Amino acid sequence: MHLASLGRLLVFLGSFLFPSAVAAEVCEAWVAKAESVQGSVQARRAGETQWTLVQRHDTFCHNTIIRVQKRSRIAIVAQNETAYRLDENTTITITAPEQKQTFWLNLRQGAAYFFSRVPRSLKVITPFANAGVEGTEFFVKVDRDQTFLSVFEGRVAITNAAGSLTLASDQSAIVQAGQAPALHVVVRPRDAVQWTLHYPPIIDFRPGDFPGEAAWQAMVRQSISFYRQGDLSRAFASLTEAPQDVRDPRFFTYRAALLLTVGRVEEARVDIESALTLDPRNSHAFALQSMIAVVQNRKDEALQLATEAVELDPTFSAARVALSYAQQARFDLQGALAGIHVRRDTL
Repeated sequence: MHLASLGRLLVFLGSFLFPSAVAAEVCEAWVAKAESVQGSVQARRAGETQWTLVQRHDTFCHNTIIRVQKRSRIAIVAQNETAYRLDENTTITITAPEQKQTFWLNLRQGAAYFFSRVPRSLKVITPFANAGVEGTEFFVKVDRDQTFLSVFEGRVAITNAAGSLTLASDQSAIVQAGQAPALHVVVRPRDAVQWTLHYPPIIDFRPGDFPGEAAWQAMVRQSISFYRQGDLSRAFASLTEAPQDVRDPRFFTYRAALLLTVGRVEEARVDIESALTLDPRNSHAFALQSMIAVVQNRKDEALQLATEAVELDPTFSAARVALSYAQQARFDLQGALAGIHVRRDTL
């Protein structure tokens, strides 16, 4: 395996910040396992009528339906070593395969990112076309009237009643209802899977950071309490009634940090910009921007933003941590270690 591919797989399977302590034993002849869960993910197993919350290390058998709620995601590994991650608002069914070595998924709606190095080990069924995989890394999104598929590495054969098409590396296609698969040019195809990336948390928010009697401050304190317990769904829910006229940049940097924990980078950017509009010299905002640049491999930009965060507030630990990450990304290990020592001395 190429080092770049291995690196992407490690990021793809990166464990989440707050794993569940106990995994449910849900079936004996299981075919897939939840490697990590963030937010609210539910499963309904064969013969059952109730949905149950999915926790890390839960196992799934054939004919299990998995649905991912808003601002949530899950990483799953099948027994045949196929790995896949499901985005928010996604529903799949693990179906029984015709061939024992092949893992079958019915993607009803939403988006999924797959990583499989075993030839012919995966088949993805969608309402508009089916995808047969020949050892690859690819992305599938199902909307109301079409299926979009983009191959990053390997080959995928797409078929439906109207025709067929084989995609190679760096090719994409759209399949609309009742039509044959058609090639589709995408300039930056990997932008579609930005939500799979793991953004290390760098700011240790605590309820005491938001004193005051305002309703929004009470909401944030409650949200932080849930966040520190690992309950991301309730952490987000606590902020849903926040007023539109909040003028404190800390509110926006906290919500941006929360959004990054589930990969919602575009939403996080909006909150970061709101914080900078209120306070153009906000060190928290620059530190978060630097971490986004680090994860997205924009090394020079990451270093510049982290340096500015430290200059704005030399005692702010998150700025020092962001600078350390930026220096590590550039293989400046001595600088990264020196920054950590400085940070300790200033605390």
